[in-house]
Amino acid sequence: IVGAAVAAVLRTRAGAKTHRLDIRGVVCPGPIVEAKKLLNGMKPGEVLKLVSNCPGINTDIDGWATATHLKLLDTIEVASGEFEFYISK
Repeated sequence: IVGAAVAAVLRTRAGAKTHRLDIRGVVCPGPIVEAKKLLNGMKPGEVLKLVSNCPGINTDIDGWATATHLKLLDTIEVASGEFEFYISK
């Protein structure tokens, strides 16, 4: 189930593209490095769904998003230690 904040954003931006990056199994800083590469090619308003089970990602992602002027829309723990992050450019 997608979080309420993300569902609202996706409804509001019905025409906006959503990108998905499933990077389970890659350790930090790999998920953030790969997310940055993908986000660099995205347009403002587009959303990235980042799926990761990197042990440190949950504590790192919020600070990284803030430092890079991205918006962390929602974080969902879909399984123990496995997260979906919704990031808007």
